[in-house]
Amino acid sequence: MNSFLKKCLYYKDIKLLFSIFLDILSVSFTPNKSRLPLANIIIPFRSSCNTKKLKKYINFCFFFLNRIGIRPSCLTRSVIVCRILRSRGIDARIIFGCAWIEEQLKGHCWVQLDKLPRKQRFFPVFSYPFCRERRL
Repeated sequence: MNSFLKKCLYYKDIKLLFSIFLDILSVSFTPNKSRLPLANIIIPFRSSCNTKKLKKYINFCFFFLNRIGIRPSCLTRSVIVCRILRSRGIDARIIFGCAWIEEQLKGHCWVQLDKLPRKQRFFPVFSYPFCRERRL
């Protein structure tokens, strides 16, 4: 419990924490069929936050949710993270992938910031929001 309090004292930017929790709530209370478009936010011209700081704050919020027993699915978590990053000027995409695990086709999604593919257990199938080239 003592380490949790120390961790809470590190996160002093209350405005940022509050806005992250608002994004979490807005995505969580949206019906499942309508969640994905919430990640498609127009990216501002300038980044309004340090990426490293933002990642730490997002991880802290999900750590807190995990501690109180709320564990969002990979899709919900990805939409939340993508929405938070894109609204602050960071180009993020949700990558949807699939893999054969124990002779069953399983799906998973995650958020990717860079364009270089990382070695994944799941084979990337498509990303959202779509690239401008695909809209033609």
